[in-house]
Amino acid sequence: MSATQAQIDNAIAVNFSHRLNPTIQPEKIISLYESLSPTLKRAAAIADLLEVAAEVDCGSALDSDSVHSAAQTIRMELSDARAMLDAFFNQQATKPQVDILPES
Repeated sequence: MSATQAQIDNAIAVNFSHRLNPTIQPEKIISLYESLSPTLKRAAAIADLLEVAAEVDCGSALDSDSVHSAAQTIRMELSDARAMLDAFFNQQATKPQVDILPES
């Protein structure tokens, strides 16, 4: 067994179902939207809160650590969404392409 295989075998399996809603059904693009919607809404909500807090409080309640953490949270949410999109489109790429244009 190689070191790489041993690392894989000993890796911790983390369940992220509490963060993502991976209900993607390949035949239904709407399920992709439904799966990504909560992730994108969370990112938008944090950005909205930052904007409002900066306008209302002139930044005095927003220390640099809070702003940095909020920005990182937005990045992580968007990375989750990108990972779901990548997985969906990679799965779609393995399917045979169907010509949807009518024959002339």
